Amino acid sequence: MQSQLLKHLNIYTVYENNEKPSGSHRQRKPIASSTSSYGRRKPQGYGRGPKPTGEKSMYYITILCPPEIDEPIAEHKAMMKANFGCEVAAKSPAHLTLINPFFLSNGKYRELVEKLNDFESIITEVNIEVEGYNHFGERVIFADVNVTDNLVALQEQVENYLRNGGFPFIKEAKKPFHPHVTIATRDLKETDFAAAWANFEGKSISGSFITNTMHLMKLVDDRWVHDTQFILK
Repeated sequence: MQSQLLKHLNIYTVYENNEKPSGSHRQRKPIASSTSSYGRRKPQGYGRGPKPTGEKSMYYITILCPPEIDEPIAEHKAMMKANFGCEVAAKSPAHLTLINPFFLSNGKYRELVEKLNDFESIITEVNIEVEGYNHFGERVIFADVNVTDNLVALQEQVENYLRNGGFPFIKEAKKPFHPHVTIATRDLKETDFAAAWANFEGKSISGSFITNTMHLMKLVDDRWVHDTQFILK
């Protein structure tokens, strides 16, 4: 069965305040939690922390955005790197994380892939709607994603399926799932936040796509690369 990553897409548009079409964008309040999970240390490639050993690799599970969303997000990441030294988010393509990064022994890799291939869900496709910019405190800037029942259910099902199926080290989400497409994270200095946020505040980004796939990403040479695609069924 061939993936149908992109069944429908409204190509993204950026508007200045006085150019926004009516009804095209809802203003959302910034998420200003200083105790967010983004404040905790994360392994190399996703922030700071220990590097994987030769016997383990690091992975995360995600929904990848199509090129029409990935490309403008990549431009934002390049701007943040050039102007503010933010490199962490640029190590991944545009995506929505379902399962946060985790270490996996190389001997368990095949078991994980087989487990995900066997995953069955009542959710066989999800509609992703990217709408607006937002931030977590003063360390993370992202393109916001509308929360839908299907998206929340898929994240919960994948997490529970793995935790109860031989991968208990998958961390249980401690906060409500907030899907987003990261532009800058971890290495954005609080002293640079105001200047960085000025590039996004009062502007809008919007786009949508329907997908029936999720993806396993692997950390290789300090960059996240695509490993395996899984069809939702």
